[in-house]
Amino acid sequence: MSMEQVSSTSTYSPRIPVEIYETIIDILALADIPSLKNCHLASRLFVPRCRSHIFRSIHLSSRDTPHRHSGEDLYTLLSASPDIAFHIRELKINVFYHTDFLSRGLLEASKMLDRLEVLWVGSNLRPKHRHDTDEALLHWDALYLIQPTIYRLLQVPTLRELHVMMSIQGFPVSWLRNSCIKSLTLDWSGLEDDELDTMTPCSSSLLECVTINHRFHAGSYSLLTLVHPKGSDGQLQPVIDASRLKVISIPVYPPLMFNAALPLFQGGNLTSVILRKIDSPSDMPSLRDYLAPSLHSLRRLRLEVSIDDVMPDSGTTMVQILSYELATLCGENHIETLELDVKIKTDRTFDIPTEWEDIDGVLAGSGWPMLRRVVVSICPNRIRLEEDCEFYLALQSLPTSHLMRLMTSSRTIFDFSFELHVL
Repeated sequence: MSMEQVSSTSTYSPRIPVEIYETIIDILALADIPSLKNCHLASRLFVPRCRSHIFRSIHLSSRDTPHRHSGEDLYTLLSASPDIAFHIRELKINVFYHTDFLSRGLLEASKMLDRLEVLWVGSNLRPKHRHDTDEALLHWDALYLIQPTIYRLLQVPTLRELHVMMSIQGFPVSWLRNSCIKSLTLDWSGLEDDELDTMTPCSSSLLECVTINHRFHAGSYSLLTLVHPKGSDGQLQPVIDASRLKVISIPVYPPLMFNAALPLFQGGNLTSVILRKIDSPSDMPSLRDYLAPSLHSLRRLRLEVSIDDVMPDSGTTMVQILSYELATLCGENHIETLELDVKIKTDRTFDIPTEWEDIDGVLAGSGWPMLRRVVVSICPNRIRLEEDCEFYLALQSLPTSHLMRLMTSSRTIFDFSFELHVL
């Protein structure tokens, strides 16, 4: 064999389309991170795709906890390999105390994250007592060491989501107005109106999605800071332009907070609404009053309902009110997907309200002409009852006993699920 033949044979390798090995790497990223990291070392051809998964989400914390890193660690990494910054799309900053992130590493690293899409800022501090709104909260003013970093990241043009998480209070609303984010989540956190005396004309934010996970008065104040006109004379635009909003997810309790959210529903362009924590008949909102401006655009409605069957007639009353409220939307809505997430608490004395048949008639009738999918999820709390007891069996048979029209409908896909929750 000639030298040319040997050379040709030793360097020959089959050519695999890039799309194939990228697809394989994408699959590894879903379930086998160790193999993904080994793949990263196998060939330079695999490096960009592997890095896009390995470094997509970064979690920072100053505490010595597994798989967590500090801002200084991130800066060291990006200084050694600047191209990694291109792959970072999500950054989670977990703050324990106001002395966190003393070094400038986090700020310097933030200057390299010009492709960031999702930012999480949170704290592991939580109230010792669930119903104490002011205990063990971490105010934004105490976090002055990381404020320049957060402000810098909010100016990244690609940033689309901001999550202000556990115990962080007093986040300035002006920072939301001046960023490019489209989605805001407040999870046991609160905002501060820092624009009370401003006289500078300013436009509303670009927010399209608002999620509130808070059940106490801080949530009410946060909503007011978002929806009320600003400035000393009240003539400046509110932080949120309700006409831009597409998605709202909010608990209906306490009523003060839910009432404060009413302006969010007035924009007329909502496509998805999630109403959570409907825990008693008195909590059920007037769906028509809140949804009427967007009935022409609304495509998805999700209601998370709790039924306390331990209280006499409570379960029947809740289903009656739910049926009535759904009926008020008949004839005008364009909803395509309705989701009913129902949690049930009961004892050995129970009943399956016949009013479920009324809901069946409302949704399967002509009043919901665009309805294409109905999802009913039943989750009873198991209290001293066997899994095969009559009540649980009756709930599992709800589609054939009370929701027959939906189950047999040729127009609507009906999904029913049943899952026990053990207390």
